[in-house]
Amino acid sequence: PHQLWPIPIAGLNSDGTTTAAGLFDQASARMESLAAALKLNPGQAGFYRVAYSNDQINALTGRLADGTIPALDRYGLVSDVYAVASAGLGDTIAALTLSRALRHESHLVVWGAVSGGLNQLIALLPNGSLCDQAEAFARWLLKPNLARLGWEQVNGESYFDALMRPLVIHQAIRYGDQ
Repeated sequence: PHQLWPIPIAGLNSDGTTTAAGLFDQASARMESLAAALKLNPGQAGFYRVAYSNDQINALTGRLADGTIPALDRYGLVSDVYAVASAGLGDTIAALTLSRALRHESHLVVWGAVSGGLNQLIALLPNGSLCDQAEAFARWLLKPNLARLGWEQVNGESYFDALMRPLVIHQAIRYGDQ
């Protein structure tokens, strides 16, 4: 028999507050208290993935771009969406839509999730026009951070920018940026 583990479930609301729904300890259930939540698993406190619908992703994209979702939750959202898409359980377009909304992301951990997810996705594509289009998208996605970080270390820059630069440069080279 399968053992069910209790999982703490909470949601991040659009106003930045958190709604705790308690422990999820059944094989399936509907939690009405989380119906209005913008994102589940705030602070990445639970060890589970969340499969978001395309409508939910579209609702989140504006919030991602304006920075109202904390970095840890942006990371979790990107990580969840790419994991679900990689498993064949979610829409790849949703992952790319999410990445597009994070084009100007400057947080190293969040950008690492975006670039890692995109790398996985592109690695699965066969050579040809679809792969070329995906690599062109990756080059476009990288441009703001490549321009912001440049090729050379800048005196007084943050530790995280110094760590992010080689990641961005590596990806730019990988995807054929001139």
